[in-house]
Amino acid sequence: MSGDNHDKTRLFQAAVELLGSSGRPAVIPVEGVSMRPIFPPGTKILVDFASRAPVLGHIILFHQAGSLVVHRFLARVDSPNHGPCLRTRGDSLQALDPPLLDQDVLGRVVACRRSGTWYGLDGAGARVWAVMAGSHDHFWAAVAVGAGRVDRFLTRF
Repeated sequence: MSGDNHDKTRLFQAAVELLGSSGRPAVIPVEGVSMRPIFPPGTKILVDFASRAPVLGHIILFHQAGSLVVHRFLARVDSPNHGPCLRTRGDSLQALDPPLLDQDVLGRVVACRRSGTWYGLDGAGARVWAVMAGSHDHFWAAVAVGAGRVDRFLTRF
């Protein structure tokens, strides 16, 4: 990343953190494609910075590896290396994000604006989408665990 882009990124992160410190909701733009189709590039999101305790399916804003990330909260787990942590993933990604600590959560995305119209993310449709996305991940994680157990069992013979 060039120095100029790095400075702009740091300035943007500082501005978002300043907005968050007020505890009031704020509108910020989304970059990237990890939350497609719900957040195509150019979408604006309304972040509730007072809401930092996510529920399954909530879309949250958090710090990770020096960046601000907006991904879906999928589970709360105990990691052997990190202790209690959150698991998140972008809707258009296959891999889970690295374990996330509670203190890295900045807020919850409560609405998005696409093509000039605001859409709430707390309705029944948003909740169904969240449950489907989370169930998909849990199903394939269970399949992977089961396949590993079968493999270990078969290699004993």
